[in-house]
Amino acid sequence: MEISYSLNTTSSNTIYNYLIEVADSFIPNLNERVVNIKDYVEKIKSKAIIFEAKQKDHLVGMLAAYFNDHNSNIAFITTMSVAKLYQNKGIAKSLMLEAIKYGKEHKFNKIRLEVNKRNEKAIVFYKIMNYSITNISYHNEFIVMELCI
Repeated sequence: MEISYSLNTTSSNTIYNYLIEVADSFIPNLNERVVNIKDYVEKIKSKAIIFEAKQKDHLVGMLAAYFNDHNSNIAFITTMSVAKLYQNKGIAKSLMLEAIKYGKEHKFNKIRLEVNKRNEKAIVFYKIMNYSITNISYHNEFIVMELCI
């Protein structure tokens, strides 16, 4: 299985279809967290950097992050996921390493994210990637994690 990685090459429609496909893997389900997935796709397409993992032309993983706060030089990961059949193959790690590399190249000091406190698998992954918990937000439902780069 050959996976290729790219940056900002996938169409809005492909990202939308991918997010619909993986919505159940989010905790809580992406449909519960995002009011309108089509609008969310347009927001990340226009304001985020999208790190993509593909098998042939099929999107199998993505990480979208806002690298636009040049005052604080803190980036924010808004979404990260890998399709179920492609999990545990190093794709999430590769996407994260690409985001970290991008952040360093563009003079960012930190990358921040929020993860639901019930999403133990993601929390373990982020800790392995050297993120640390900074606080808990949104009525104790989400944990804020941060990586100094």
